[in-house]
Amino acid sequence: MNTIILTYRNSTKRIVDWQTNQNTTTKFLLSIIFSCLTGIFAQLRIQLPFTPVPITLQTVAVLGSGIFLGPIFGCLAQFFYVLLGASCIDWFTGRTGGLQSLLGPTGGYLIGFIIASFAAGFLREKLITDKFSMKNFFVILIAINFLLIYIPGILQLFFWYKIAEGEILTMNALLIKGVIPYIFGDLLKITALTIYAKF
Repeated sequence: MNTIILTYRNSTKRIVDWQTNQNTTTKFLLSIIFSCLTGIFAQLRIQLPFTPVPITLQTVAVLGSGIFLGPIFGCLAQFFYVLLGASCIDWFTGRTGGLQSLLGPTGGYLIGFIIASFAAGFLREKLITDKFSMKNFFVILIAINFLLIYIPGILQLFFWYKIAEGEILTMNALLIKGVIPYIFGDLLKITALTIYAKF
């Protein structure tokens, strides 16, 4: 077990050392690349008939930006994604954009992307000094995903249904529309990210 932890910490240190050795311009450009990647993954979607929230691959790019770029530039990547999508680029899911998308049923998830990418990057750097195993990393990524993305997501979804549809969702209905259909896919994505983070 100690060997696994040491290997994991060494691989973490290599990524963070790489991050440290890049100049600000390179990190900025990589943030733009991850913004674009998030936009591309937003189009790889499955629209469910009972909810306005589609299944997408976005969380791979969201959490990946934090893991790969660190907390500041990972967060910046998602900030660019949300800002540019709300102002001038139709790259939210379903090729939508504009402020109305940010205020729509999935806007809370977009805000969660910014928070979660910072948290994932912060965790990734902390692994250098703390004795975290792959299991610990997997569990904490799950916590980041479901707390920092889904809580703002379902909060806005609740208020959107109340204001736009005149419907007050029960907790069960809110979970069915905003959380439960995405759990299995998110676990698969987080597993892939955890394996990536090891190397």
